[in-house]
Amino acid sequence: MARKVLITGASSGIGYELCHVFAENGFDVVGVARNRGILEMMNNAWCSLYKTKFEFLVCDLSDSGDLLNLFDYLKKETVDVLINNAGIGLYGKFNSTDIQRNLDIIDVNMIALTKLTYHFLKNSEVKHKTVINISSIAGFYPGVGSSVYFASKSYVNSFSQAVAIENEGVHRVICICPGDTATNFFENAGGNVHQNAADPRGVAKLVYDSYAKNASLKIVGIKNKILFSLLKILPAFLVRKYSKYRHIFKKIW
Repeated sequence: MARKVLITGASSGIGYELCHVFAENGFDVVGVARNRGILEMMNNAWCSLYKTKFEFLVCDLSDSGDLLNLFDYLKKETVDVLINNAGIGLYGKFNSTDIQRNLDIIDVNMIALTKLTYHFLKNSEVKHKTVINISSIAGFYPGVGSSVYFASKSYVNSFSQAVAIENEGVHRVICICPGDTATNFFENAGGNVHQNAADPRGVAKLVYDSYAKNASLKIVGIKNKILFSLLKILPAFLVRKYSKYRHIFKKIW
């Protein structure tokens, strides 16, 4: 019997590629997203691409009713891997942006992820399940011009590592931290994708490799690994300076 993975944010970007990468490695896939049209297209094409099964759940993670349906699914069905990939962002000075859009970031990036992780692990009668949280290098420093998004990823990084330690020997929790990735995230958040942004297919493959190799925290990309190391040793005032002028650094590095 094939293992089953449930992936949120499955209709585009990293989530879309994760569906294909896990199917290529023998997983049945449950795709969760708001866009029914793309999920149906994926479903229609699946049998000609893979020998595994694909099913989809249309769900808005900021909607409490939709989340309850997802919790019911996790309770009734055997799911081996949960990938909390869905995430939204917003660019702009905090007090000049729409407060509801900022609250939506908290609902999707933090609250939905926390609830899904809880119900997935709480309802589990089987050991060795895996949660993979797609976070960001943004979670390791303050995000001037995108404050709530960066703060939400800081939460995901800390939360993931703590729950991983709590569940050692029973379940696995993996935190993946990419940098800029060439998806529609930037357009939806009101910004522009960086010219050196990572390929979402490559990120998805690295996520699967991290799962296969039993990693717990994975920083994606050499430049991000260097940045991660620097952020741990630089004094706080320099980290703040980097955050303020990071758009300039990105142009030259």
